[in-house]
Amino acid sequence: MTKLTNFGIITGNTLNTSFGFDEENGECEKLKKMLLNLFSQNKGVYYCDCQAGLGIYCAEEVLNSKNQLFCVAPYEAQSHKWSVDFRDRYYNLHEKSVDTKFISKKFFEGCIDECKSYITEVCDEIYVIATSKDEMPLCVKNALSSGKKVTIINCDDLTIKIKKQEDF
Repeated sequence: MTKLTNFGIITGNTLNTSFGFDEENGECEKLKKMLLNLFSQNKGVYYCDCQAGLGIYCAEEVLNSKNQLFCVAPYEAQSHKWSVDFRDRYYNLHEKSVDTKFISKKFFEGCIDECKSYITEVCDEIYVIATSKDEMPLCVKNALSSGKKVTIINCDDLTIKIKKQEDF
């Protein structure tokens, strides 16, 4: 049996996008279609933090593309203060995922960075879905330095770039 590729999804701040949490915005709809197409072409297991906004959008498109989802949460109570809609979607994703890893029981300073680091460490290829306002996480730079393929999907103009170690 062939080993499935592990893909990691690292998302930027949803509030930095032009559409924010407005999923009916045309740019958000275009991004989701782009993600569905990209994920459909690359079969495997997708590790995602399922953060409200971009994280949930990505995780749902992973499932829509008939791939496997592995949820990685920075802490157990991550969704407790979210809207009912995002909380329900979050729990639905966990139910449909092949597994879930919680980095910590409780929130601590740095748990979100640790979650992203875990994803980049265990995955073969990394997708970064962010805007030009988002700072590139150190874990993505580390993935590049270890020779992993990193694909950047820019939410500003919906472009896709493959980054190489020498780009940083």
